[in-house]
Amino acid sequence: MDKYEYKIRINLFPYEMFEIKNIFKPGYTTKKRGWGLGLSLSKRIIENYHKGKLTLKETKINFGSTFEIELNKSYSKV
Repeated sequence: MDKYEYKIRINLFPYEMFEIKNIFKPGYTTKKRGWGLGLSLSKRIIENYHKGKLTLKETKINFGSTFEIELNKSYSKV
């Protein structure tokens, strides 16, 4: 195996189908008091600096959302 895979489940915030295309856009939030930077910043760091991937694997009402992070074992930024 040449990569690390992490799955993170957030039980509080399931996304509606119409929201999925926007969740990684800067400024998009589902909260009344939110800046919408968390997922977009996380994706940018993982993809641009670590050459990995951050994806939404599933989202369900009363279950939450599961994200997957993939990082290459051999990548090192020099």
